[in-house]
Amino acid sequence: MTNHAHRSSGTSFRVAGVRTLVEPSPEIPLVDFAFAICSGSRTDPPGKEGAMRLLGRTLRMGPRGMSRSTFEQMIARLGGRLSVQVSRETIRVHGSVIRKHAEAFLELLTKMIREPSLRPGDIAFAKRETLANWVHQQDDDRALALRVFTRTLFGSHAYGRSIGGTPRSIRAIGRADLRALHRQCFVASNVVFGCAGDMSTEELRVIASRSFAGWPRGTPPRPRLVAPRALRGRHLRIIDKPDRLQTQLYMGTLGTWMRDKHRLPLVLSDIAFGGMFSSRLMQAVRAERGWSYGASSQLSQGRTRDAWWMWTHPQAPDTAACAQLQLELLEDWATSGINGAELEAARNYVLHGHCFDVDTAVKRLDGRMEIAVSQLPAEHDKQELRAIRKVRVRDAREATSARISPAHLVIVAVAEADRIAAQLEQLPELDSFQIVSWEDAFRIN
Repeated sequence: MTNHAHRSSGTSFRVAGVRTLVEPSPEIPLVDFAFAICSGSRTDPPGKEGAMRLLGRTLRMGPRGMSRSTFEQMIARLGGRLSVQVSRETIRVHGSVIRKHAEAFLELLTKMIREPSLRPGDIAFAKRETLANWVHQQDDDRALALRVFTRTLFGSHAYGRSIGGTPRSIRAIGRADLRALHRQCFVASNVVFGCAGDMSTEELRVIASRSFAGWPRGTPPRPRLVAPRALRGRHLRIIDKPDRLQTQLYMGTLGTWMRDKHRLPLVLSDIAFGGMFSSRLMQAVRAERGWSYGASSQLSQGRTRDAWWMWTHPQAPDTAACAQLQLELLEDWATSGINGAELEAARNYVLHGHCFDVDTAVKRLDGRMEIAVSQLPAEHDKQELRAIRKVRVRDAREATSARISPAHLVIVAVAEADRIAAQLEQLPELDSFQIVSWEDAFRIN
């Protein structure tokens, strides 16, 4: 990529113990600020799953000494936008503001992060909102299928727990739990801060030094993360939901992790199998047979071994045939791998698409933030691109064979059981078969 606009002029330094990344870009008078607190849902106390998500929700309601409505009005007056997201590994705060109000906006964000109000009324509101969303999700068949798939694949492992928790766990969370998590996790060494846009490195140093002064120090909790145990055999779960003419169908197994030597070859192999419109899965299921409008595969990449799965949504009469075809495609892929033309298509898909990942300062900052949070080398992105160019067909085949096991598979279908159960039960080499009502599946997961 030789386009000068795509070259990062970013720098990195520490302010009050907080790692700080900068991506200056003076073209537009806007500034983006991003905070990553490197503790996510994996830090949730046992039995109180969803605590970090709840903390993120209440964080968004403003700092001490400021009502929620006053906080929102201040953001609006400054011309800012603000979002908070929680994942397994992080709480992310992102804000955008017009250039002339950048300093005041950063001060407001920092105060919100360091001194959240955590008012009992706000916590109660966030709980009601979370429980209402839980009820709303009962109508989302695809989300339910993925949730059951994840829970079945990972069992009691940390990756099997819901980021948002369950109704029981949400009700068990108290204000003291949130205050303790905030005190333990929101320390300087556990924060990565980034700035992109119309602000120089020198100016950011000055205003960040004022906003970050006295940021609490400490050692954040680091929950031990062990590799999940592979579920042996093939296991089919049908989630019975009446009056469904369509099936949400997931099937998958364990895949790879961030530091796996097979990861990049497997990434390319997976893209060839189910990550593009021209992929095997999409062509066989949609283009050739018209069984499902969407057909894709996904390879998650966590700190330890994560999930690989494929998804389709065939009509009920086509479900068994579609599932059988997917199994055949999977077995052929795991056994024989991809060919040279498929590898080149996947490689070009990644390399040519990379320009869209770095074409703005905000996107470049996002990439650098992810590298910093994952504790990877600063040159990780360039190293990845070089490694992708060197992947050979035999590397991709070896990675697929080593990591993807069709013999150990979780299959989940959300559908009206009477329409599909008898046919799906005939799928080959099933070690277990279970029909669960959607109400029970929803409560368990």
